[in-house]
Amino acid sequence: MLIYLAYCTCTTTTLFARLRGWPQQRSAFSLGRFGFIVNLLAVLWGVAMIVNLSWYRPVATAPFYLNAAIYIFVPIILIVGAIYYYGFQKRRNANAPASAPSA
Repeated sequence: MLIYLAYCTCTTTTLFARLRGWPQQRSAFSLGRFGFIVNLLAVLWGVAMIVNLSWYRPVATAPFYLNAAIYIFVPIILIVGAIYYYGFQKRRNANAPASAPSA
């Protein structure tokens, strides 16, 4: 489940970047007009897999770690990520110099 959490984090941030107009320039590889659709499907797939793998299953049919994921690992990852972002990354972004305007 943690692999899908990482996958969903990457695809979600890419989707937000696409909503803000990324990429500005064409590159050697591009999905063209299908990029947004493929990215949206990737986010939906990641969320569906996280829900599927985190879903509570009776202990008789599933080992402990499948049930523990939703109660232990997800909150820990979210808390550590929030501490990192609000404690270090947000402050770093606020102090970063503004980029030069493009010609």
